[in-house]
Amino acid sequence: MKSIYIVLISVFFASCAEHAKTDAIVLSTPEALQQWCKSKTIDYFKVKNKSIEGWSALWKQQADLLDVKASLSSGSVNYTVNCRVKQGENSIKAIILISETAVASGASVVR
Repeated sequence: MKSIYIVLISVFFASCAEHAKTDAIVLSTPEALQQWCKSKTIDYFKVKNKSIEGWSALWKQQADLLDVKASLSSGSVNYTVNCRVKQGENSIKAIILISETAVASGASVVR
């Protein structure tokens, strides 16, 4: 019986790996990273049954490192999105960080 579970688990991981390969793209330009970053951010919020508004992104390239910093809102909360990858790398190696934007001290949030 244990061998059946091992086979099923192996098939599951193999199918996940295949899906990841088909979903991966090469990120060669800052524009490509920005598009990938926005797509993944939309997917992230869609899973939470939320939409995003006001996507605004800046990108930079230093040597072979691509960076995107974006701001957006979802509901009444502001977020910052940072994406980074080495130029020409597969999107599987890209880093994406989504965090609530901190409110400046002395400011208040009206909700």
